[in-house]
Amino acid sequence: MYKFLILVTIVLFPNLSFAQENSKPQFNLPTLIQCGQSSAVWDILQNKYQEKPFALGIGSLIRNDGLPVSGDLVMWTNPDKKSFTVSVTFPEVGVTCMIVNGREFQLLEGYETKSGLRL
Repeated sequence: MYKFLILVTIVLFPNLSFAQENSKPQFNLPTLIQCGQSSAVWDILQNKYQEKPFALGIGSLIRNDGLPVSGDLVMWTNPDKKSFTVSVTFPEVGVTCMIVNGREFQLLEGYETKSGLRL
């Protein structure tokens, strides 16, 4: 059953929506998103990577069929190692997907990116 849920989740939620609700992206980036039973994913983030949640929201993904799906978005970080993860949990099926993981995490104030985005 666990493998079936993962397979269904991967098939249904493969693309991240980079746009707000009322606008469409210029193109869709085909991606593979790692998902698993929520308790197992949270255990990995908290115990293996020692990350702690620091922000919450409602996140949206676009399925293969173009329909949006929403879930509980959580941002995690380990400030000592500067690692981070953004996850989305779908409580109705007990699945959490790790949307992006990274390193060199830092909070910014008054920063401008190379592309001119001011934070």
